[in-house]
Amino acid sequence: MRHTHGSGDDRETEASGLRDATDHARNGAGRMSRSEEVSNLDALRTSSSDRTRRAASLADINTTVGRRVATDPRLITRRCCSAPATSPPQGETTPTPRWRRTVPPKVGDGLRGWTPDAGGDWRTLRPVQSPHSSNADQQPQTVDVLITGGRLVDGTGTAPRTTDVGLRGDRIVFVGNAKARGVTGTRTIDARGLVVAPGFIDPHAHVLVDLQQPSTSRLDGYLLQGVTTVLTGNDGGGPVNVGAALSLWARNGIGPNAGVYIGQGSVRGTVVGRAAVAATRAQIDSMRTLVRRAMEQGAMGMSSGLFYAPGSFATTEEVIELAKEVAPFGGVYDTHQRDESSYGVGLLASTREAMRIAKEAGVTLNISHIKALGVDVWGRSDSLIAIIRAARARGDRVFADQYPYTASGTSLTASLVPRWAEDGGNAALLARFANDTLMPRLRREMEDNMRRRGGAASLLLVDPRDRSLLGLTLAQVAERMKTDPISAAIVVIKNGGSGVASFNMQQADIDALAKEPWVMTGSDGSDGHPRKYGTFPKKLRESVFDRPVLSLEAMVHQSASLPASVLGLTDRGEVREGKFADVIVFEAATVRDKSTYIEPTLLAVGMKYVFVNGVAVVDDGQPNKATPGKALMGPKAAK
Repeated sequence: MRHTHGSGDDRETEASGLRDATDHARNGAGRMSRSEEVSNLDALRTSSSDRTRRAASLADINTTVGRRVATDPRLITRRCCSAPATSPPQGETTPTPRWRRTVPPKVGDGLRGWTPDAGGDWRTLRPVQSPHSSNADQQPQTVDVLITGGRLVDGTGTAPRTTDVGLRGDRIVFVGNAKARGVTGTRTIDARGLVVAPGFIDPHAHVLVDLQQPSTSRLDGYLLQGVTTVLTGNDGGGPVNVGAALSLWARNGIGPNAGVYIGQGSVRGTVVGRAAVAATRAQIDSMRTLVRRAMEQGAMGMSSGLFYAPGSFATTEEVIELAKEVAPFGGVYDTHQRDESSYGVGLLASTREAMRIAKEAGVTLNISHIKALGVDVWGRSDSLIAIIRAARARGDRVFADQYPYTASGTSLTASLVPRWAEDGGNAALLARFANDTLMPRLRREMEDNMRRRGGAASLLLVDPRDRSLLGLTLAQVAERMKTDPISAAIVVIKNGGSGVASFNMQQADIDALAKEPWVMTGSDGSDGHPRKYGTFPKKLRESVFDRPVLSLEAMVHQSASLPASVLGLTDRGEVREGKFADVIVFEAATVRDKSTYIEPTLLAVGMKYVFVNGVAVVDDGQPNKATPGKALMGPKAAK
């Protein structure tokens, strides 16, 4: 069961039913449909101990209710699976409540969703009528918000259909023909000509600082993209004190729901420091303790940034030891892998390392912002896809996220400076720039790194300390300084550095990866890059409507129910009765990104309504001041 940070009323229920996690073996090549994708991952998250506990609980129920359960046809078809979240009381010495189902029944659902009604006797075991019942049209109901006539893309990957959606409180309580079922709304939204979909879930957003400040914690730039849940603390930079971060969000109020990773780089920096040294056994044990404590406090998993110092100084075996602390909590290993290009071990070897870490630790792997970066690996997306498909065919839980831009975003230092030169931190790097003995080697390696990224003209300064350089390429900066590009880069780094947009990817590789059913949409949103304000509408506009790389239902699946499944957010990611009411309504003809590399904070357009936990945060195209987002905790965090 996943809990949100807050009261027990904010809990999200665990996905019900036991599904076969190896159905994909029947497909030969190991490829799965999107619906199988969701089912298989849910099954892998259900341990054998969970199944034993559920079976025992169901046995108690059958003993208590006796022949009634055995003969009721509504229960016979579903009695193999999960029991109510709270087992019915044993014995008959005191009055006991009836049980009432809160979500529509379905085959294989067991008794999940039955909740106590006021008064009555447990032995009656009466389900409440739902809109799917044969006499539901005799049970009119009123919902808080009724969205009528929209083209529903429900997140599962199935074809769009025209229908109505009802929200009450923080849940979706109705999907169907409202008029036929007698459903009315306190507020009605006419969605004819509009698309209705589950709110998007961004598994990789650099918004940790934004969420900590009340002035920015609404994340309007994400809400106007249709994003209703974000994951932060990525690339190894997540906070060591996860509990403090979640508490702060809950106190300040946040726009979307948000979860956080514990950062492997942050942990290593805390225990070992920024030196390129091997961790001792005692230091590894200390790091494991920090990771375990963060998981207990509610971390969604552990992120790593093995491309960045100091995370890059860790061996594979060290990272495996830390990732093992994530496994008992059902968390994810989310990685900016060691090499997305040809910097060191190379793209394919780096991907194999990431898969080895996750497999040996026993956790789900997400490869952050998957790409073939730089001229040396352009066109290698086919090989990258092949090794991941092979791992998944063996049963490994491997996923990835991706943004739809040809430029990555990082710092000028990370783009050009070799990791050995960062040993000891920024002060040590500046000392090496002044070392005449080291400089010939350092310049050669910086020149090679610039070459693999496409040259000085491919590096655009988007967030320089010296604001007069904003919007210039490194080549233009060198021309202004009347020097060579490497010398110009060193001057910029010495003067405080800069973020860069690095134009180093090919559209063909981006499209090939986007089509894979295990690739999610993720913004990697960072300051100075337009992806923070434009990823999701850009993907809709360019990859669905203007250039049909993906169907609309595929894009919504990649952006909602797939990340919900990977992250264990079992009550989000779909427009279905019983799910949390994270719902968006947008206009296909107008939805688009507006942010650019020169003006990266321009807000996206086209989202008409965005609901987070049933509360409108974008209303008739305009953001308001509501902060209904929840601080999400990991699936097995200490409660």
